[in-house]
Amino acid sequence: MSRNHFIALSAALLFSLPLVNLQAQAAEPEEKWYQADIIVFRYLSDSSGEAWPDVTATSKPEGTITLKGEIPFYTPSFDIGSSSLTTLPDNAFISLPANEMKLTREANKLAKSGRYEVITQKAWRGSLMSGQQMPPVEISTMIDGIDPMLLDGTITVSEERFLHVDADFWLKKLEPVDTFITSSLGRIGDQNPNSQEQATGEQVIFQNANLPPMRVIANYPLEQRRRIRSTREIQYMDSPVIGVIFKLTPWQPEETDDEESSITIVN
Repeated sequence: MSRNHFIALSAALLFSLPLVNLQAQAAEPEEKWYQADIIVFRYLSDSSGEAWPDVTATSKPEGTITLKGEIPFYTPSFDIGSSSLTTLPDNAFISLPANEMKLTREANKLAKSGRYEVITQKAWRGSLMSGQQMPPVEISTMIDGIDPMLLDGTITVSEERFLHVDADFWLKKLEPVDTFITSSLGRIGDQNPNSQEQATGEQVIFQNANLPPMRVIANYPLEQRRRIRSTREIQYMDSPVIGVIFKLTPWQPEETDDEESSITIVN
């Protein structure tokens, strides 16, 4: 082997070693922390003429969790999946107080517009491994009043090649079970105590004893996915009836002196 060939071969081997190491490091899953903020709102008028699907029972993905600090207020008549995950960090998936939410300005603008009603605003923190997804987070709340409604669904953050957020929600119009009957298509019918026709679809049993059992008589879905190109961006998803505003902000854990983890925002 000539001297020039030996030098060229040595240089090739020298520069290839760091590249191999970098590729090996890149293959290892990386844990990242984020704060997730969400607003779900509804339009106060729907002039779209949308033909909505028949009323049927809905379900949630396997592994759906409820945010820590949230108290379920109803018992669904369907399987919401396993929420018994015990491997989640103690400081993850805690319902954050209002003063730590990032979308308060957007919520105030919606409320002041007169065209929208903010149904719920929530925030939490969680860790995400490269190539995986966070557990689906259950978002449920009641809109009380003359025409009661139930917002129910999940929000899921994942990272495949890019970050994504999946919103899967239903805004359900409710009526007391013993007050109205529905047609086979799930529309409201006239009250008729002599009718043998029974209301179909999903029934909601509330844990609050003051609320009677309700039946879903209209079901307005929103099922969309968004790629999060930048965590500086706010994601927006909507249907003719409800809308979702979502933001994912990077966070990172810091070790305290007593080795307990806390979370601080990355500027």
